[in-house]
Amino acid sequence: MMESGSSQLLRQFVETRSDEAFRHLVRTHAPMVLSTALRRLAGDRAAAEDVTQEVFALLARKAGSLGGVVLAGWLYRQTCRRASNFVRTETRRKQRETTAMEQSSLSQHHESPDDLAGELDTAMEALPAKDRDALVIRYFESADYSTVGRALGISEEAARKQVNRALEKLSAIFKRKGIAVASVSLGGTLSGFGAVPVPDGLVSRICTHAMKATPAAAGSAWMHLLKPILVGVATTSLVSVVATTVRSKVVAKLHAEATEPVQTRSTRKDASKAVEDFSLEAIIAEIKRIHSGPANALTALRLNVALEHVPNDQIASFIRMANDKLTPQERAATYERLLDRWLEAEPEAAMTFTLRENVGKQVDPYSGSNLLNNLFDDWLRKDAKASSAWLLEHWEGPVMEDSAFMGSLRSHLSRSIVDQWIYSDDKQPLRDFLRSLPSDMDRKAAFDSMTGETPWGSLNRFQNVRSGMDAYQFIRQLPDSPWKLETARKYLSKWMETDPHVFEQAAASAGPDERFMFALGRLGARHIPGERVPSVSGGFTVHSQPNDVKTTEDQATQAGIEAGLQRSEVLDAIALVLLDRLGDDEMCQWIDAHRSEIQIDPQLAEKAADEAYSGVMIDNVPSEIAAIRWAQRISDPDLRVSLCRSLFRKLSSEKPEDAARWIDKPDMPQDLIGSFHSIMNQSR
Repeated sequence: MMESGSSQLLRQFVETRSDEAFRHLVRTHAPMVLSTALRRLAGDRAAAEDVTQEVFALLARKAGSLGGVVLAGWLYRQTCRRASNFVRTETRRKQRETTAMEQSSLSQHHESPDDLAGELDTAMEALPAKDRDALVIRYFESADYSTVGRALGISEEAARKQVNRALEKLSAIFKRKGIAVASVSLGGTLSGFGAVPVPDGLVSRICTHAMKATPAAAGSAWMHLLKPILVGVATTSLVSVVATTVRSKVVAKLHAEATEPVQTRSTRKDASKAVEDFSLEAIIAEIKRIHSGPANALTALRLNVALEHVPNDQIASFIRMANDKLTPQERAATYERLLDRWLEAEPEAAMTFTLRENVGKQVDPYSGSNLLNNLFDDWLRKDAKASSAWLLEHWEGPVMEDSAFMGSLRSHLSRSIVDQWIYSDDKQPLRDFLRSLPSDMDRKAAFDSMTGETPWGSLNRFQNVRSGMDAYQFIRQLPDSPWKLETARKYLSKWMETDPHVFEQAAASAGPDERFMFALGRLGARHIPGERVPSVSGGFTVHSQPNDVKTTEDQATQAGIEAGLQRSEVLDAIALVLLDRLGDDEMCQWIDAHRSEIQIDPQLAEKAADEAYSGVMIDNVPSEIAAIRWAQRISDPDLRVSLCRSLFRKLSSEKPEDAARWIDKPDMPQDLIGSFHSIMNQSR
């Protein structure tokens, strides 16, 4: 009941801003969020709690746009992203310096014997969204298969297969990273990374922080930074403190000096005199001195003072010199501050230096692309045209091949550009950008975030019918390509899941041709809106429910006929949607029922090839046998026989025992059994 209950609580919170509903959501999901943050931050408990608070603050702000979303999966993805970017915040810079003892004890608890902790979430991010959601709910939230099925809109048995497939894919990813772990044991290993207890006090802090972070009560970044310094200061004083940076520093300094021991104050004054030498070497020495002792509320401010003496035209020289003298933690606390300032003055120079010198790797060898991504996002918001032109100019840069979230860094940055422009009134810059991309596949990758192929993107921007339709029409007006209609249809499916009411308004006003596309989008959605039910506190709650495939298939068939298409054309389009939507057993049954009316041989051949290449064994069924299951439904007799024989030849040569075990089973094409026996005899 976890996910369906969470969906109802989320709707209640959206409609009534119920504190109790939100608190229940926090109690349910905070253990998974905190555990994930701890793992991503190497056991830094204080930093992990901050990330947990920020994730639920984001949930409070975005709650109204999350209809149809698998909440556990969404929270997991946001936790990974916030933890990866946490180095950008002042709070993390302060607390990373003070948690060595906590890291030592906590990391022992969270790392597995196979040392998967450091790679787990990176590997999880490489999975398709539906596989990642299944694993998060099953293992990180310790749910049964029935709960997984309800959350994903599939049956309990289909959920079991989904989880098993996801484990196989995750195992394959680890294998490519040089970490050998069998999929059979991987489930138990993931369970070991599951939820950690969240004290009631932390639940209260999370809820309080989240309520303050909603639009009506959001505080400034300076308030968040100076909160530890200004404990006990009156609310009216706090408002005036955040009015200007200068005054905030003065108040913080006076408060710290008033409570600072005399001996420490004297040491600080002596140290401030030592910074009169503003050479780069002296500034590096001062940074090391600031980080040498225990951190306090003024650590970040003192670091800022020291860095102010690095001129913009010497930032490059400073970073090159500091690479050999500062620790990774000191670089993390220093480099991004300097680069942010340089970006304000000379964005192209700052970005090009960061790219060519691979500065991010000096900060974090494992997720160094985050630094370049963070800088690019800041620049993109301020000057989309210049940042896009820069990306095209440096498209082939070596760092652009690095992985970032899902796919390469260049793909991730291009998706950010699409997110920035797709809902703007002037889409000509986006047309120019897409036209300049090197290949059609690059253009497809740029739209992945709009179709649910990546964990985040423009899906939270469905504000009204006009903006959603404008984006959809933009995709339809792109030059013809193999992926255009698929992208448009997937976009509509995600629109349906994200904001079904706006989606239905747009569908009602569309013409016959567009209504068929909307019907296909509805068919591809995992959830559809249910009836509006009066809530206890007044208003209404809309209960979403798993998509009834039969009903939405009938609607799509009718819409296609009304659009003037032949029944075979309609069924071909429906089949391509269902290939993504149904489980293997259901899809094979559907194909068998419509075998004489459809022509999807290329897609079935591709499905067979993907299955065989995966090497995944589900329920002791070799991947080649699963691939033959798809290949035997190809209508072209020559292609069918050729592909089935090739798949069985692969099986008999690589796994002769499995070939002997499966050759006479009903799953095999009966008209090819003799041919398969000949292949077996030849391979002996």
